[in-house]
Amino acid sequence: MWTAQMADEMLDAGCGWPYDPFLVGLDGGEDDPTLDTPFEPRRYSELWSAISSSGLGLCSVATTLTGQDAGRAFGFDYRLGEPACPGAVPTGSLEVGEYGTEAQRDAAAHSTARDADAERVYVLGRWVIALHGDGARVARALESLGAEGPS
Repeated sequence: MWTAQMADEMLDAGCGWPYDPFLVGLDGGEDDPTLDTPFEPRRYSELWSAISSSGLGLCSVATTLTGQDAGRAFGFDYRLGEPACPGAVPTGSLEVGEYGTEAQRDAAAHSTARDADAERVYVLGRWVIALHGDGARVARALESLGAEGPS
């Protein structure tokens, strides 16, 4: 079972990107020079810290490997709610996709911002992050990490 912690461990071990078995084609997409956030690996533990600092709790984390767009190696869906997730009912989410190239990430950020029902969309490192519902409360913490939204 692939987890965000395992992704951090692969990063710590210095494994090449994209990780096998999440190899993706490296063509396609279009680099957006207005998105200044460096295309670099980030630790998923940073997202845990951002969620915690927002005052939200974590209801669940699921791996998202199906229905991927071009260049998306893998991702995680963080379901959020009030601390301890009363009634096990999330009130928001962070959908995070990790991409093979900067051009793929940038193109995905624009298509997610255009087509998704997200309140906000950010890029950070190799990620595209879509915030839904109470997940938008995490925006300030993401911005402090250097996340940027597509224009």
